[in-house]
Amino acid sequence: MRLFTLLVSALFAAVGIWMIVDGDSTGWFVAGFFGLCLLIAVFEPWFPKPHVACEYRLVMTEDDVACEHPKRPRMECYTSKVKLLGLLGLTCAMVSVSYFCTTLPGLTPRVVGWMGVGFFGLGFIALPVMFFRAAPQVVINDEGIEDRRLKIGVIRWEDIRSLSIGSVHSAKFLCVEVADPERYSSRLPRWSRWLAALNEALGFPALTIGFSGLSPGLNEAWAYLQARDSMNRALHPERYASEPRAPLEPESRFVVRLSDSEVVCERPDGKVERVGWADLQKVEVVTTGDGPFAPDVFWVLHGTDGGCAVPQGATGDSQLLERLQTLPGFDNHAFIEAMSSTSDRRFLCWKRTA
Repeated sequence: MRLFTLLVSALFAAVGIWMIVDGDSTGWFVAGFFGLCLLIAVFEPWFPKPHVACEYRLVMTEDDVACEHPKRPRMECYTSKVKLLGLLGLTCAMVSVSYFCTTLPGLTPRVVGWMGVGFFGLGFIALPVMFFRAAPQVVINDEGIEDRRLKIGVIRWEDIRSLSIGSVHSAKFLCVEVADPERYSSRLPRWSRWLAALNEALGFPALTIGFSGLSPGLNEAWAYLQARDSMNRALHPERYASEPRAPLEPESRFVVRLSDSEVVCERPDGKVERVGWADLQKVEVVTTGDGPFAPDVFWVLHGTDGGCAVPQGATGDSQLLERLQTLPGFDNHAFIEAMSSTSDRRFLCWKRTA
């Protein structure tokens, strides 16, 4: 987004300078405004950043590795100035294109052009208001989840039945399913209630939270929610004894079967991968940067003539982990390090010795 802002601001600043040279006094405003946007984008990496402490608490059980930040029990998502500048630049471009359409001959392009000017011009009202919001817009803490833009207060954990990621085309958002939707929907402003009704018509919960223009974004918020769930289950297993963890999709469609002689992984497409224990040469954990909306952690078991890859969350993966940890010399430290990776990396957990 910063690169986009740099390019758009530089382009429009150049257009403003060209207008000045051409004798158009409006160019001073265009060049000045986008020149300021360009300066902000250039020096943004050196702006003060919120302090983040580095004290963590690690909890390990037979099924989970969980990490808790003791001095930051909440996540706060603020309006991203850089993202908003990029959206403002895009708004300017769309308004300019729409205005150009109004100068074309014919009724249709003029009508479409003025409609575009009116629609995209609303961004000049909404974006500056969002730009100067200093308070966090979304807060996740021990009480629950609060989207202050919805003006419904905190959605408490005891009222939340499930959380999931929804998407419409390329737009992704957090879906919050509550036990009593009417209790919260009734608090929505009148102009927001039709959006809740539209969500339900599309098959989503009435309450959804968008993270567009916020930092941290949806990826970080989803990772925080997953880490919080793992920590709670590790610290308070008695509370979740009757509430099994919801299966991951599509990871749970992979089925792992163990026997005394081999490991078999049945994939959703019907293919079967297997490797014999006697033939097993090394075990790796491979992580990718595709999460949290796609499988991003895999067990890779290498054999002499093949092997198999098992995503974390596959049906039977906990039994696989227990069996692998019995291998002589299995490196649990490498496994723990892999669980905190969010990039493309490979971690060697075990290798057969001669």
